[in-house]
Amino acid sequence: MDQASVKYVIGPSLIGPNKLIILCMKSLFRSAPVVAVLGTLIWAYMAICGRTIRWRIEGLQEAQADWQAYEGVVVAAWHSTILTLPTAWTRYM
Repeated sequence: MDQASVKYVIGPSLIGPNKLIILCMKSLFRSAPVVAVLGTLIWAYMAICGRTIRWRIEGLQEAQADWQAYEGVVVAAWHSTILTLPTAWTRYM
């Protein structure tokens, strides 16, 4: 092999074991079957949450009025509720 054809050389002797594990995990999680399975699992979890969470909406009329009155609205949420925002948004806005 000439130098022009070799772009990267990665082997256990060149990198530590932790770096090798990270590279293997990256390639695993970027593979199409794993991405499809994880996407389906996340979708199923969110569908179950969206159908089973008891919603308590405060200030819905004001939010809907602001949504119609302005070109854009900034929505803020706690980290624990971020994944449920799309469900609440499509259901109530």
